[in-house]
Amino acid sequence: MMRVCWCTIHVNDMEKSKKFYGDILGMKLEKTFSPVPERTIAFFKGDDDGAEIELISDSEGISSAEERISIGFMVDDLESMMQKLKNSGVEILRGPLTLGKDTYCIFVKDPNGIEIQIVEDKGSQN
Repeated sequence: MMRVCWCTIHVNDMEKSKKFYGDILGMKLEKTFSPVPERTIAFFKGDDDGAEIELISDSEGISSAEERISIGFMVDDLESMMQKLKNSGVEILRGPLTLGKDTYCIFVKDPNGIEIQIVEDKGSQN
């Protein structure tokens, strides 16, 4: 299960970003629309928390990746997520790291260079 907070990300490649958040991380694409011809917006949701990720394409090539946006995701099984990421060709940059008793995380980057932290808190699963 994936739990997220609301976050807006300006992306360089909407299709690669949709594949990363949808196919690889397993989030659900809620809606896609274009408020103006040069911009597309896509909303993704996690499993049960109702929070959303908003991806906004920018035809002018905004360099959001260089701004070092970081997004945190909570998962029930970090090992399974690590295997899925590896099988999908996503490099694990750091980790697994121990954050405290029963809390572990890894860091990856999405197709836009945005750092993603994926955390499992085994203590909260009891």
